[in-house]
Amino acid sequence: MKNVLLVAATIIVVICALSFESFAQLQPPPRPRQQIDTSPRPYPTPSTSPTAPKVTGFAINNAASNTTSRTVTLNNWFLTAGGASYFRASERSDFSDNNAYWRPYSSAPQWLLSLGSGQKTVYFQIKNAAGLESNIVSDTIIFTEYKSFYVGAGDAYEYARGKGYTFTAVANDPNSECVMKKVQWPQPGALLLTTSARELTAFGAKCEYTLFNKSLREGWTYVSDIIDNRHCKPLTDYGAYTIIQKPSAGSRSITYKIRSWCNAHDVLRTCSCSIYLINIEIYGPATGRWEDAFQ
Repeated sequence: MKNVLLVAATIIVVICALSFESFAQLQPPPRPRQQIDTSPRPYPTPSTSPTAPKVTGFAINNAASNTTSRTVTLNNWFLTAGGASYFRASERSDFSDNNAYWRPYSSAPQWLLSLGSGQKTVYFQIKNAAGLESNIVSDTIIFTEYKSFYVGAGDAYEYARGKGYTFTAVANDPNSECVMKKVQWPQPGALLLTTSARELTAFGAKCEYTLFNKSLREGWTYVSDIIDNRHCKPLTDYGAYTIIQKPSAGSRSITYKIRSWCNAHDVLRTCSCSIYLINIEIYGPATGRWEDAFQ
């Protein structure tokens, strides 16, 4: 009986040992202790790729509303870290004309408008050295085309008198003759001023002329003239002289003041001094007539 109990106890002990071993095999292995990464971490660096420029301001002739010159200034401002290396401009929004090529950049380049009076729109764009193009901007200006008119001084004399312009010839004494008239020589439509004396006194002959004595209409200016006073230069037996005060080029004034005289050494001789005002150049709207200059 004791032997039976001993065998049974032994069997139970073996079974329990086997059960504990199986349970131990079923348990997961212990987790290793977590390690902290202390190595240096790189920070992200900002992008160094170039950015396109941006035109922030654009104005023709500093935002003027009108111009009488085809040559204008394209004032512009831009914002970019990469700068601006080139610009182009055109009166076509797609820059399709032959003149719209890239040029070295300038903050105020000169530009030539197209022919013909009217409103002009100019489109503008810049580009940096990396080839990145900016936005396209535009501005408008009204262009009035001007040109020079060459007018026969005698023709202008006759027309201006009817418009209230004054012409005077004052003699220094009754012996002097002061003549002002339109002639056809040396050029058709010229104006002749003649100072003469039939019977000379010791003072000779002297005249003071004032021509036009008024300003041109607004928008018109005087430019130049052609005067022939070769017949009013010193001669052998008497002296003939002129002093001519002309209008200022670029002004609206068209007033001439001319002094002409001749002094004879031989009082038995007559004297004469002739001045030819051949033509006058005036500047005004190309669509007008020269007569429009006289108000």
